[in-house]
Amino acid sequence: MDVRRPRVALTLVFLTGGVLFGTWAARIPAVKDRTGVSDAGLGWCLWAMAAGALSAKWAAGRLVTRYGSRAVCRTGVLLACPAVIPMAVADGPYSLAVALTAFGVVLGVTDVAMNAQALVLGRQAGRSAMSSLHAAYSVGGLTGAATGAWFAARGIAPVAHFTLVAAALVTANAVCGSRLPPSEPAPAGRVSRTGAGAPVPSVPSAPSVSPVPSAPCGAPTAPSGERASAATAPATGTGTGTHPPVPAAESAGAARDRMALAVLALACLCGLAAEGATADWAAVHLHEDLGRSSGFAALGYAVYCVAMAVARLGGDRVTARWGGPRSAAYGAAAGAVLFGAALATGQATVTLAGFAALGAGLSLVVPTAIETAGRLRGQRPARDVAVVTAIGGLGFLAGPPVIGSLAQVWGLPAALTLVPLLTLAAAGLLYGPAAHPPTRPRRHT
Repeated sequence: MDVRRPRVALTLVFLTGGVLFGTWAARIPAVKDRTGVSDAGLGWCLWAMAAGALSAKWAAGRLVTRYGSRAVCRTGVLLACPAVIPMAVADGPYSLAVALTAFGVVLGVTDVAMNAQALVLGRQAGRSAMSSLHAAYSVGGLTGAATGAWFAARGIAPVAHFTLVAAALVTANAVCGSRLPPSEPAPAGRVSRTGAGAPVPSVPSAPSVSPVPSAPCGAPTAPSGERASAATAPATGTGTGTHPPVPAAESAGAARDRMALAVLALACLCGLAAEGATADWAAVHLHEDLGRSSGFAALGYAVYCVAMAVARLGGDRVTARWGGPRSAAYGAAAGAVLFGAALATGQATVTLAGFAALGAGLSLVVPTAIETAGRLRGQRPARDVAVVTAIGGLGFLAGPPVIGSLAQVWGLPAALTLVPLLTLAAAGLLYGPAAHPPTRPRRHT
């Protein structure tokens, strides 16, 4: 199946998400100065963004189930682009909180839908696409941060900057949106369909985990907690289509899958909390604590995104050779140690290098968690991916306000030590045996 055009369209969606967040992150100091909010006030505004995104992510799972990931993804990205503009015109903490809440809502919906689309694309292509698509997000973050540094260095107001970015991204996504991978929701017990209604073919899972061969035609299959339709009922010889009792081994496997899903979601939460804290506070730390200009401060998130994008571009090969969770764990542990050491020096240039190490170390955490959740043995991969992205997204959006609240008590440099601790926590969760359950290809999303 030719997936080149759908891949380009979905890559643009991931790129757009990164550009939007990088644009916002690079201009936080300017928006903070315009609104006059304190560190604690900015932290509360970011809590509003977290609340909006969290509620939207849980609702997004139902939207994707009802309307399909393609429709939700296309609509969400077109709404997310202009949602950056109100943040630039906010003139106080309350208006900024409202603007950030709206931004969080549209980003939350788009995040769940685009990751569900990435899983569909990988299965249509017959190989994993998650890491490289997340690399596009990192490239977008780099682009947004770099252009933000350029605009900030020339004293251009955020409102003009954000308006130009929104107009360009809306145009590009409107043109390419119709080429996104076709997918339809698959209710429990029904065969999934895409496009014209053809059943989704099974494809091998990522090479990092040896898939269990599919059951032969007519063999009984009994996913726990779900009913099979007549079209998928196993042949029992009675003509009733009734499932045999679920073996104890399958019940134990379902319990392992639930544990694995919880561990993967927590690892994603820790990794994204560290990412979100870096995105929102790197520029502020370099500008206010280390006394560098706004242009230099914007480079903090930029070098972080460069390192993350480069590492993710080769991420699929790394995980195929050494295994996804373990590779992500080793990288995260190394990045945490290096960033913590750089942060302790209090030197701007060394801290920049620390942000680069952190970006490379965190590069595989989120793609690995999502991809592994999408290959668990249950029958609802889209649901599992939604759980991981929703809980992980909570970390991405809650991490920054937690840092802001701690900064009010301890100061920002001390509060930022939470970032390497979160990264180490993600490494420990991914290294443990609970994140390595048996997996197999699944039939639909």
